[in-house]
Parts: sequence; C-alpha cells; structure tokens
Amino acid sequence: MKQFSLLFFLIILLVSCASQKNVVEEKQENKSDSIELVSAPIVEKPFFNKAGKKMDFTEFYIQQSAQDYYIKFCESRVSREELETALSKIEGNIKTLTIEVTFKEGLWDSCEDYEVQSRVGKYVVLHEIK
Repeated sequence: MKQFSLLFFLIILLVSCASQKNVVEEKQENKSDSIELVSAPIVEKPFFNKAGKKMDFTEFYIQQSAQDYYIKFCESRVSREELETALSKIEGNIKTLTIEVTFKEGLWDSCEDYEVQSRVGKYVVLHEIK
C-alpha cells in the first residue's frame, strides 16, 4: 500500500509539473505578441550573403543594450521608406526613434522581396513611429 501511495504521489507530481510548463509557455507566447513602446537607436548595416560577399543593399536594426534586432519590414505596418524618411529628419550620427514594436524570434528571410538565406534569430516588427 505504501508503494502505491508513493507511485500515486509521483504521478500527481509529474502531471502538475507538466501543467505548470504549459502555463509558462502560454504566457511567453502572449508576451512575444505584445506591442511595446521603445526609444532606441536605429542602425543601417550592409547585407552580406552566405559566402561573405557584400551585396548592393542594406538592412536596418534596432539597438537595444547589447542586442541588435533585425527589422522585418514584410511583417511591419511601417515601410522601409517611412523609416528612412523619419531617420532623414534626425541630425547627427546616432539616429534614435520612439517606435511601437513587437519583439519576435524566427525566420528573418521569409519575405518574397529579397534573397532567402534561412537566417533565424531575434527580430522586431514595426507598428508605428511616434
């Protein structure tokens, strides 16, 4: 009887832990879809293909602490042209904007307008420039 009680307790414990994990995962998924207001420098970097060759176009990134977040325009409500216009109005080398963004992680190059390289990592979706 003692072994049965111990086995029952272990099963309950395992089921409880599995339930907790699902709750944490759901909260993280919801957090990744939230819109945040950030004020951060925007930098433009040259694009290099997998072979290391510099291509004839650039990409934009948001700098947050030690992390640069790729700006994925095909998911954004703000176009590249709108961002370039806003940045052109700022004098100086460091161009900081206040923007509404969603931080995400996944495929960067899943858009149709440029070469697909299967790059994966953290990126942002721009919703609005304030």
